[in-house]
Amino acid sequence: MGKGNKKKKQEDAIEKLVKPIEIISAKIVDDFCEYSYEVKTGAGAGDTIKVTNNKSKLINEDMRIAFFMLNVHLAVIDDAFAHSNKEIANINKMHNDELSTLYIVNQFKVKGSEENRTVVLTGYKTLNVGDVMDLVTPKVDLSGLGGYPWYNELSEALDNVISEVEQYMNGKFTLLHHDDINPNQLTIGDELKERELTDDLEAHA
Repeated sequence: MGKGNKKKKQEDAIEKLVKPIEIISAKIVDDFCEYSYEVKTGAGAGDTIKVTNNKSKLINEDMRIAFFMLNVHLAVIDDAFAHSNKEIANINKMHNDELSTLYIVNQFKVKGSEENRTVVLTGYKTLNVGDVMDLVTPKVDLSGLGGYPWYNELSEALDNVISEVEQYMNGKFTLLHHDDINPNQLTIGDELKERELTDDLEAHA
């Protein structure tokens, strides 16, 4: 076998080990998933593709659970447990803690390779007055060098979410048919706007 053919076979074997795309962000919007990915192989390698036209593809329970597993990390990063003087021995046992349930993660953004990967979580927390406050974390280092104590668990939870997004991309969703769409149904955003309008009208009555 010539050296050229041997080298080509080695390159082909390496390419098979590399995923053709890599999810770099995802966001849940009204039970639909918007996501971005980077093309890793082929002619478009290095390109970033953003997919937002998923308004007929409902996420399933597995993706909801995957995002749910990030909530406790948002709570820890926001110092919710520290301010309450509550120590954490095992973060995987704190997902249903009353403090964790105040936090919702609905978006993540990943940067870097496996050796220096970082993540930014976006979401909100419910305040005592009933309102919610938007939150965006700083970059969290998943290599263990950034000071976040639960980086292994966060990295594992993130891998699980990314897997669900990949499966969503490949057809793991519930297709919403046009007959199922109620034109009078309010989205969460519409409902909040309607409440604000009602409050304004009542204030000026």
